[in-house]
Amino acid sequence: MQIGTIDWFNYDKDREKFLIITPKATRKIKNLRNKPNVYFSIDDGNFPYKGVKGKGIAAVVDDPGRTVPEAKKIYMKYLGTLDHPIPRMILESVQKGIHVIIEIDPKFFSTWDFAMQ
Repeated sequence: MQIGTIDWFNYDKDREKFLIITPKATRKIKNLRNKPNVYFSIDDGNFPYKGVKGKGIAAVVDDPGRTVPEAKKIYMKYLGTLDHPIPRMILESVQKGIHVIIEIDPKFFSTWDFAMQ
């Protein structure tokens, strides 16, 4: 299963997992619960282009004890602050269980970086 377009994620180097925040009431969450095998591609849309693609096993994490800290890391990565309307709104949604984290355990991946050419 391909998860779809994902803009904001984090890669946990210690655990070697990709973490993605998404609404719980989506078709992709239902599909992931039934078929956790995924293909993924993460592209940097800025020149010089680079990215990673691969396949792995996805798990849906809906425990706020785990989802809230991961959501905070994701928003800090992109915004550099949690004092912004978007993370405040989504973090409240995560605490209520409306948003969840998709955790991808990559089994294979490859990278590319056109700056290295």
